[in-house]
Amino acid sequence: MFKEIVLAVTPSKRSEAAVEAAIGLARKHNAGLVITYVYSPLFSEFHFKERSESILKKTGRIKEDLQRRYARKTNDLSQCSYFVVQGDPATEILRISRMVRSDLIVMGPHPLKYEKKRTRLKKFKAAEKKVSTMERVSQLAKCPVMVVSHKISEDQLDYGHIIVATDFSQYAEHALNYGAHLAGRYKAKLLLLNVLDTDSQEQALSGAEIRKRIKLAEEKIEQELLPQLKDVKKVSYECRPGRPFEEILKLAGECRADLVVMAHHSREQDPESAVLGSTVAKVALDNKCPTISINKDFDLPG
Repeated sequence: MFKEIVLAVTPSKRSEAAVEAAIGLARKHNAGLVITYVYSPLFSEFHFKERSESILKKTGRIKEDLQRRYARKTNDLSQCSYFVVQGDPATEILRISRMVRSDLIVMGPHPLKYEKKRTRLKKFKAAEKKVSTMERVSQLAKCPVMVVSHKISEDQLDYGHIIVATDFSQYAEHALNYGAHLAGRYKAKLLLLNVLDTDSQEQALSGAEIRKRIKLAEEKIEQELLPQLKDVKKVSYECRPGRPFEEILKLAGECRADLVVMAHHSREQDPESAVLGSTVAKVALDNKCPTISINKDFDLPG
């Protein structure tokens, strides 16, 4: 199913869960794995006018370290390559993904707090903005982005239970299509979730108004979404009020979901200007299972 997977790694231990997941997926699907590491120079390591040979030495040393670290875990993969480059992490991850034509990017949470500590030169802008690498990659990637924040078992990579969050927008439609294709391939249970965002309302909603809107959402799912999912054998849905990221995380825990699929931005946002740092970012950082972010209509590889 997946043919080329880009794995973005960092020195942070939090990226190890993503490493295990990406290697497991590459093994299951006989896919190529491209392990990518992007570093930014620190004041303690380089002067501003560092020589190219110094960069090449550091790049070579990091690549050798990565190859030693992951040799045993990747020795049975059909293809595994390494890219170590200097620059802005999001820009380079996206560039490498385009270059190898990956159909999935796997990464850890890349928390902004860690990136600010790691990146100290002004010419590398990622840490100056209030947007993490994870957010920027998910916003602009030409393929789905899977964020893995917690260690998962090999069995969870079979994706027996998939949640797709929807707000009925065009972008959520793309997430639904991708989630439905995954459910079909894995013969998985597919659970649609719509959350009535009570935090976004200008005035507090009465109990009666909440029940009315929930009923309308249920009817919309039944009339518009379920007919699109005839090829998925096990489909259910749930509509509930609350804060979207909290309800998604809660439901994922309740049903022991193996995967959550979401559009990376909401109906109100333009894909080129949307900032992920809301629902999807909060879900991805705390989710016990992987989260896939979708920013356009993607087809699963054959």
